[in-house]
Amino acid sequence: MKIASIIEPPILELEDLLRDSTVRVIGLVGDKNQGKSGVLYNICDIIKRKAPETKIVGFRMQIEFPGMLMLNDMTELSLVRDSIICLDELKTFVDTDNRTEFNDFLTILQTLYHPYRNNTIILSGLAHNFNGKLSGELDVVIFKQTTMISIIKRSMLDNILKGFKHQGGISKDKYMLSMRKDEALIYNPRMEKRWHNVTLPYLKQYDVKRDNQPVIKWKD
Repeated sequence: MKIASIIEPPILELEDLLRDSTVRVIGLVGDKNQGKSGVLYNICDIIKRKAPETKIVGFRMQIEFPGMLMLNDMTELSLVRDSIICLDELKTFVDTDNRTEFNDFLTILQTLYHPYRNNTIILSGLAHNFNGKLSGELDVVIFKQTTMISIIKRSMLDNILKGFKHQGGISKDKYMLSMRKDEALIYNPRMEKRWHNVTLPYLKQYDVKRDNQPVIKWKD
């Protein structure tokens, strides 16, 4: 008797990714001003609407999300349990080039996703913030627009995007993983289809740059 194969559902939106309870550490990678914080607030919005009893913790978030526990201290962060944790702007709270500081942060990260702490962590930063050790901790990566040369050579991110380029996902002569502000590209190595495009709604109330005035004041 022929056994029917199981059809694996694709990731069509962020919610599909968040419903996977095996994913513990998500890397959110992209250039500056490309909407990484918007992805974090989209995740918070989905959790609030679809799983309202879930605890959400924000670390160094620029705008407080309703119901979010906001933390700014690493000691407080290390004690969190049973929560979705959003860590925004990695470089503002850990110097990945400082070995002692980075190793202390890595210990906290590994403690947070350990089963007895039972957290899911979304870690946002520029591509060059994710060195070999840190990128090796990621279960899934959400890419926003990313300059290829900014990725640390021989890191997991470097290997991931090299594979994507070999598949034809990026032209060989291109230096940029390009996409619109309302798009994201999800890489999930645990799935047979590893790459998934999703569209993100614009949440105006959480756009930290929307009220910025032009620096140069032209007369006309």
